[in-house]
Parts: sequence; C-alpha cells; structure tokens
Amino acid sequence: MPWQALLDAADVDRADLAGARVVATAASTPAAASRAALAAARDAGAATVYDATQGAVPAEVAGLCDVVVARSAAAAAAAVGRGARAAVHGPPYALHDRALAAPAVAGPVVDLTGASDAFAGALAHFLAAGRPLAAAAAAAAECAARAARKRGGQHAFPAADDLAPPATPAPPPPAAPPPPSPPRRVARANSAASLSAMAAAARAVDDMVASDMILGVGTGATVNHCLALIVAKLRDGRLRDVLALPTSDATTKELTLLDIPCLRADADCEVDLALGGCDAVDAARNVVKGGKGALLREKVVRDAAATWVVVCDEAKVCARVGATFPIPVEVAPACWQRTLRKLGALPTLPRCDARLRRGNAPAGLPGCAVSASAAPYATDNGNYVVDLFLDAPIADVAAAASDLSRVAGVVEHGLFPADNAVGAAHVLVGRPDGSVYEL
Repeated sequence: MPWQALLDAADVDRADLAGARVVATAASTPAAASRAALAAARDAGAATVYDATQGAVPAEVAGLCDVVVARSAAAAAAAVGRGARAAVHGPPYALHDRALAAPAVAGPVVDLTGASDAFAGALAHFLAAGRPLAAAAAAAAECAARAARKRGGQHAFPAADDLAPPATPAPPPPAAPPPPSPPRRVARANSAASLSAMAAAARAVDDMVASDMILGVGTGATVNHCLALIVAKLRDGRLRDVLALPTSDATTKELTLLDIPCLRADADCEVDLALGGCDAVDAARNVVKGGKGALLREKVVRDAAATWVVVCDEAKVCARVGATFPIPVEVAPACWQRTLRKLGALPTLPRCDARLRRGNAPAGLPGCAVSASAAPYATDNGNYVVDLFLDAPIADVAAAASDLSRVAGVVEHGLFPADNAVGAAHVLVGRPDGSVYEL
C-alpha cells in the first residue's frame, strides 16, 4: 500500500498551509483526505491541482480543483463538467480546450515511468512560480518529455538548468519604487478563482465605493481583494475618509493591518454600502454565506446598509441554492444537539444531513474536512455552527429562511433570501478572462 493511501482528513487538519501558493493531491490519496486538503487550500488562498492520471476525479473533489491532470481528452472534459475550473490531459499534453506550445525535446522515448509524475509536479511548481496555466502546462510537458528520455522514476526528472527559458521574458523593473505593499498577501494571481474574484472586486470598488462612505466589510478572500484595491485608492488620493464596519474579528485584523479606519463592532450607524462575498448565489439572487463563520454579523451589517453588493467568481453561481454549498446555521451552545435534530427535520428543507462544525472554519465544505474528535468550531460571538448538507436545492428560499429563524436555539442562519425587507443584492460575478457581469 502506498504511503499516501494512509492519509486522512485528520492529517490535513494538522498541516499548516499558510503561505502555500499551490496544493497538489492525487487519485492515489483517499478522497476524504484530498477533499480536506483542497478545501483547506482554498481557505488559504492557494491554487489546487489534482492528479487524476491513476483514477477518476471524485464528485466531492472536482469542484475544489483549479486544475485536473487527466489521462485523456474525454476525462479532462468530464472533470471540467463536474466542476473543475480547468484540466490538462496527455501525453501528448494539451489543455481541455486548446493545444499547448511545448518546447520540442530531441531523442527517443526510453522509459515512461516518471513522465506522469514529472508533469504533475512540474505543473504545480510552475503555477506556484506565477506562470499562467498555459505556460505552466507547456513547461511541465517539457519536463515530462525529458523524463521519458531517461530510465527510472525520480532519477529521470530534469533539473531547472535542463529546461528551455520561459517563452515570455520577465517584465523590466519599474522606473520608480511601487507604493508600500500591505503587510500580508491578499490575492494569489495564479488561482483561477482568485483571478475571477479580483475582476469582480475591481468592478465593485470602481463603480460603487466612494469617498466619505461607511462601508460594511464582509469576511473572506474575495473581500480582501476589495480591501487591497481600496487601500491603493486611499494611498493615491482617489478615495478619502472611508470608514469600515467589520463583520468579524478576522476582518477587523485585516482592516487594522491595512490602516483602514475601523468602527467598533457595536457601532450604531447607517451603512452606505455593505460589501461581501458569498459561498453560493442563484439566478434569483438568493445568497448563502457563513462558510467562514461570520453569518450573524454579516446579516446585521447587511440590514444596516442602504446598498448591498455581493462579489464572487463564476463557480459560486448555481441554478438554485441549497445543493452546491451547505447552509450554515449559528446556534447557541446550550442544547445544541436538540437544535441540530430540529434543523435536520424542517419540512421546508430537502432531505438534510445536519452536522456540527468542528475545528477551524474550513472553506468549500464546512464541517466535513476535520476529524469528528475535534472541538466544536466557535464563532466570534461564542456560538456553534451547524452545517445543513441538503440532497437537493431549496424550493422556497424565503419559507426555509423563515422556518430556520423560528427554531429555538438558532441565533442566525446563512440564507439571505432575495425576497426580504432590505432587497436583493447587487451580485457582481467575475470570470477568469477578466470580464464581469451582474446577475
């Protein structure tokens, strides 16, 4: 049995992925461990690569993959159809929708033992180095071709000096020093999801954020893209006198690091614009939030806002909410088992698996990427979160939201129906090519 077959979600929970640019896993790793690793990578802002050359892509994994390495064109297309953002197949290697311009490698093929691993590993390496997917895949194809011209596995892998230089040289250094960078990275340009979210964030900040505003600021990586753009405008004078009302302790820390003036969490004020991400949104603009555990304060700030904007990448959009991302519900710790049982039996919800969230709040599929022995996840308000995994979309979102609110022990839930007193959100959706549309 290969060592990776022994990995489980608890091993991932013990790992520190902070600062990772790319996280790669493979079909030889159990699906639960792969799912946990890819979800944790998304939470850390890293791109994700899944090597499916030795097996199929599990349904619960595909939607967490930025890139799948598949055995054939048909397998690559199937992976994209199941939710992967991109796929590469081969040899000969190609993207699922176009060919690659890989450097030619002279000499006969000697041994294919290490070629597949060389490609997958090199792809992750070049993505982490900041190359676009097509350029990274082309360089990885060269690595695989060179490995195939030597005998053995890892011994056949090429060194950096063996490879052709990048087709596009690095840009020259700027003539003048750039403005100081924020104290921590707020976006990773090598992730397709990040590129999409950054495009939507730019539209939201350019079109909707103005000087002298009080901004309600959501929680998560997409909102951090917005904050980076707001900071740039504050520094060069395009914006001034912006105050922020945060929705979580994590957002408060981010605002403090970026020197954006921050109101206290207990401030009683009218908010000009509430700016946030989402975990899912449908065509009717019903929204699911709470993957990071900030659903209560997000809803309070949304209700205080004159305008509500949701920024997301295209992968978050679905026909109807409920089946693509679990519904988070913040509950009082007292008698939480009873509350969980009542939530799982609500008639306005499809068949439901209610789970107490444990460990740190993971992104992607909250509540399922940590071991059952981990302590319950606690929100900033000291409450627990129950995640409702539904078998089907919600037929009547407004009715379901009303029923959730009426369960004793429920503090707040992550359903934001379009039919509410505040009104539906302005939803800006980014695509990897940089285009943005509004639902």
